Amino acid sequence: MDPEKKNNGLLGLHQSHDGKGPVAWEANEGGTGKFQTMPDYIKGKDGKDKYREATITVFEGNFDQHELAEARKISGDKQLTMEEFMVVTFTHEAYHDTDQKTIDAIKQRMNGGKNDFDVETAAEQKAEQKVFEELKKKRNNNEKTSSQ
Repeated sequence: MDPEKKNNGLLGLHQSHDGKGPVAWEANEGGTGKFQTMPDYIKGKDGKDKYREATITVFEGNFDQHELAEARKISGDKQLTMEEFMVVTFTHEAYHDTDQKTIDAIKQRMNGGKNDFDVETAAEQKAEQKVFEELKKKRNNNEKTSSQ
């Protein structure tokens, strides 16, 4: 967590590493970005490439009431807290580092290939929405339990 306000327009950032540390991410339109340099990979138990190491930063200082209002609108959850929104952001970034289709698409781009898989939409639909739903469900279950 980075508690300081950063003027980078980000709530979270995933960075895979090479032998020197985190590699910078170059965002492109349509979620088709890539890293500035090739990260290090290892073979997973399934024989597929995985990032050897990755860092996730949540820019706590960049979260504000406007961002929270947008997240509440997107999630349909008027009770979403700032802390819960940060959990959603972390999960989004972790998805980038662990989703095989995302890893493969970025590696293909790094090797000069064309791959239009939208890694941002995938993280939003597969990770964010699931966490939004789970948080709301847990809150509703807690409210039912406490009212009994």
